[in-house]
Amino acid sequence: MKSAIGRALFFVSFFTISVAFAQPSETITGRVTDGTLPIARARVMILADTLFVTTDQDGQFTLPVARYQGDNVPVMVGKTGWLNAGWQIPKGRADVELTLQPVPPGDNPNYHWIDPTPSQGGMMGMMGGGSQSCGSCHGNYYDRWQESSMAGTTRNPRVLDQYETAGEARTECADCHAPAAAVHAPGKTDLPAVAREGGVEAEGVSCDVCHKVEAVTVGIEPGVQAMRFKRVNPPARRTGMMSMQPVFAFGSLSDVFTTPMEAAYDSLYTQSEYCSSCHLDGRRLPSGRTWDYQKVYPNANPEAFDNGRVVPNQWTYQEWKNWQDGLSQDDPNKGQQCQDCHMNWTKDMLPYDQYIVEAQGGMMGRMMQNLRVRRDPSTLHPHTFQGATTNRLTNTAYLFLRPTLQGKNLSVMVSVTNTNAGHRLPTGVTFRNMLLVITARDSTGRVLSRTSGPVIPAWGGTGDPGRGNYAGQAGVGYARITGDDQGDINVPYWEATKIVSDNRIAPMQQDANTFGFDAGQAQGFITITARLIYRKAFKPMADRFGWDTGDVIMAEKSQTVYL
Repeated sequence: MKSAIGRALFFVSFFTISVAFAQPSETITGRVTDGTLPIARARVMILADTLFVTTDQDGQFTLPVARYQGDNVPVMVGKTGWLNAGWQIPKGRADVELTLQPVPPGDNPNYHWIDPTPSQGGMMGMMGGGSQSCGSCHGNYYDRWQESSMAGTTRNPRVLDQYETAGEARTECADCHAPAAAVHAPGKTDLPAVAREGGVEAEGVSCDVCHKVEAVTVGIEPGVQAMRFKRVNPPARRTGMMSMQPVFAFGSLSDVFTTPMEAAYDSLYTQSEYCSSCHLDGRRLPSGRTWDYQKVYPNANPEAFDNGRVVPNQWTYQEWKNWQDGLSQDDPNKGQQCQDCHMNWTKDMLPYDQYIVEAQGGMMGRMMQNLRVRRDPSTLHPHTFQGATTNRLTNTAYLFLRPTLQGKNLSVMVSVTNTNAGHRLPTGVTFRNMLLVITARDSTGRVLSRTSGPVIPAWGGTGDPGRGNYAGQAGVGYARITGDDQGDINVPYWEATKIVSDNRIAPMQQDANTFGFDAGQAQGFITITARLIYRKAFKPMADRFGWDTGDVIMAEKSQTVYL
């Protein structure tokens, strides 16, 4: 006879959980149901382990527990659409029945977003008598998020500078940059007003907003227009004399089940489709208008551009998808998602934060710290969201140069390879760009004149090279160039009617060019230097708005030839 085990709250006694592993060969077997019907493909695992098993069509599972040291095993179960649950089950137990409860139905449009800032409410805040906050328990996650670009999206000065000139498109800015406010009026929210008013809705892309997303529709609709939210307040939990208001959240972990969190595993949080909501958008041309996308992208899927009716802007998701669709099933990069690179651990983060709960001060903070579960870093996702950061950019491209001197002629072959980005390089909005700058100097410091090969275009900046102007110098400018019907280029996406050209480098692809220099008057030796520079905006655009171009030297190499 099967024995039913209820949805136990086994963390409320505030003891530290330390997971260690031993060798005895034992299993726990049973079935996962909704109380009546079996639940297939539920994830069953030991708390904080890196392995899990899935239930079959009858809800049956066999979980190896030899890895766990101790008699009572913390068994966790989760599945998309259901609330995570956990039980303490003795080793060797057979035919247990574990019951999951569905995610609460509906969405509350009057829901009040949780402030990410650590609360001063102490215990009363966590018990529902004061304000709750994300940073009160998730200290490390909050600190990393606060330093990320996600925390500043509402007040992004580059976005606000362009806002007044953006025409009808400006009302969509908040859909990505201030989602907590825009969800109330998608496509109709005044971004500067949100920034001025402050409060939770001005916190940018914040914790509660992200973890309330239940589904995403992949398309060019920006931000909240592509998201489906699940804003709910689960019933309060009573434990002895205490009553706590749970905080509901979706996430990528199926073994999160601890007071006061009411968590639900959702596979969406491990997939690039989640990111598409803000990293895939474009301008839909007026009715009857199209542009010749095949001239620029001859191998493109017509659906991506709606047969020429959509001019791309933020196209990173589609670039990733194009890369993934072109990989063979046995390619080691097949299945790699955005989160694998932009929410992964890097060496500069050592020592690893191995706890999800890292509570702030106060009595409740100390008690919550005792609930910390030590985890393998591979199962955690630091919320730094590294994108166009120096650390990320300097590990993305490989630069190679090979000089050849024949009499008075110096020939230099230079190649740039996109080695570590799963999208084009550079990516993002249309004014992101990258410059390859080549210089050749002799032993006296004299600059050799270019005799052949490409030069950096005007949008690399005309004028004093000391002020970051490289136009006309030997090199290459990498960018996606927009155009309008008047023949202007590098117009903002809301005015663009076409893409004129796009020479950005696709994942794992290489661009090679050869440059010639006059070495007839050179003395001693010649040093050739190649620098790959990332810029957040075209130089003329940056000068017009008074922006710093945000130059990052992605790679630099030099070689010397002797006369």
